[in-house]
Amino acid sequence: MLCRTIKYLRDVFLVAVSSLLLVLSFPEFDLGILAWVGLVPLFVAITGKKPVGGFSLAIVGGIFFFLGVFQWILYIKGYTLFHHSFLAVYLGSYFGFFGLVFCFIARRRGPGWALFAAPFIWVCLEYIRSNFLFLALPWGLLGHTQYRYPPVIQIAAITGTYGISFLIVMVNAAFASLVLPFARHWTSFSGMIFSAKPARPLLIITVLSVALTLGYGYVTISQPFIGKPVHISAIQGNIEQVKKFDPRFADKIMHIYTTMTRETAEAQPDLIVWPETATPGSVSRDSTLRTSLIHTVVSLIA
Repeated sequence: MLCRTIKYLRDVFLVAVSSLLLVLSFPEFDLGILAWVGLVPLFVAITGKKPVGGFSLAIVGGIFFFLGVFQWILYIKGYTLFHHSFLAVYLGSYFGFFGLVFCFIARRRGPGWALFAAPFIWVCLEYIRSNFLFLALPWGLLGHTQYRYPPVIQIAAITGTYGISFLIVMVNAAFASLVLPFARHWTSFSGMIFSAKPARPLLIITVLSVALTLGYGYVTISQPFIGKPVHISAIQGNIEQVKKFDPRFADKIMHIYTTMTRETAEAQPDLIVWPETATPGSVSRDSTLRTSLIHTVVSLIA
């Protein structure tokens, strides 16, 4: 019993390390390089587990990750630790389902094939999380960690953010395939046979994919800029968070933004950008607000 508890705590420690590495790879820490190895401890922890065990460990890692990467939202008035915990459990469940499917494949086909499938599983779950009805949240995707590395992210023009996430998970899986044979004596993997059959193609494909991605990236950013420059003006009303959805300040907020927009329009920019949640309510649901916004746009065009 004691031995089992120690093993479980060790696995929890590994998934916590993965969560920490991933959190550090996002803003405000911006250590994007850590994302390329951040999932390796998670792979080591869940490899060899039954699907339910893989789910329980991975969801713990997911909860730790989302608690850390969404810590900024705690500054919003009215948003409590209860809300934060609920959000972390919901979003962490995507990590959990990754662990469940990964372990299912590992038990049926072996860890090597599970690692080979890992990028596909991860990206499918990122896509679902980003498009799941009103619960959709396309934030905190692994691909977002690479925004400081232009040669890496140029491939997004073809694959979108999901392609970058795919590559990151593939690299993590390749590193894990090198680590697992040495870690098998102190993990649940000890009773399984690690087949090198899928591991070798995974390593080769990973190296080629990284090389092609970087090659494409460097060629793309070395090209001169062509086309007509676009003049863009960004409006920032500096509205306090507590006032944004308070009906008493709705008219004042709209007045601030419309006034600043009219002043900016005098410079004749090609595009004027308002901040996210600039309007004091939902434009799609509030007909009065929508009409006011339309009048502002029409007056600028006229």
